[in-house]
Amino acid sequence: MKKILLVIVVAFTSFTGVRAQNFLGDFAKTMVGLTVNYKGAEISALLNQHYGVPMNTLNSLYVSYNNNWGDVAATLELSNYLNRPVYDVYSCYNKNKGKGWGVIAKEMGIKPGSDQFKRLKSQMSQKDSYWKNTFKDYGKKKNPKVAYKKRTALKSDLYRDFDKKSKEMKGNDKAKGKKENKGNKNKSKHANNGR
Repeated sequence: MKKILLVIVVAFTSFTGVRAQNFLGDFAKTMVGLTVNYKGAEISALLNQHYGVPMNTLNSLYVSYNNNWGDVAATLELSNYLNRPVYDVYSCYNKNKGKGWGVIAKEMGIKPGSDQFKRLKSQMSQKDSYWKNTFKDYGKKKNPKVAYKKRTALKSDLYRDFDKKSKEMKGNDKAKGKKENKGNKNKSKHANNGR
């Protein structure tokens, strides 16, 4: 009976730990909802004003995340919070595709319930409110400088190599795909020779 209870407690703790970290996913969803009525150039201008990341890098991130501004913003926030390169967050996201931001945060070392976790959760709650107000102001003024207040400028070394590394990664993926296709063609040739 004690073993069953222990298994239930461990399973519940694991589930709630990852679920509790979903505030990053919630933030990403909020950002998607806020950006839906604006053009890409407007959104990248707002993110540029707030994070200080160049427009071309923001646009590369946007394309890399299958046109999802929410994931771009969550990446920038996590990169800044952990002081880790944007590319590291993106790579972790790619490796854990479909598992959610809670898994990504955990994978990057944020333990559920830790002080670091609590600070990030609080920060993301504030960012959620910040962006809601910023988009409201932007809707009235159409001036991206509204995102400059309470700015979170990323250090340039956190995003500097993203474009280069993401292109290398995509190049490696294409080369890998060609090798796999070539291998499949060779297999089918050998299979036909056996007739």
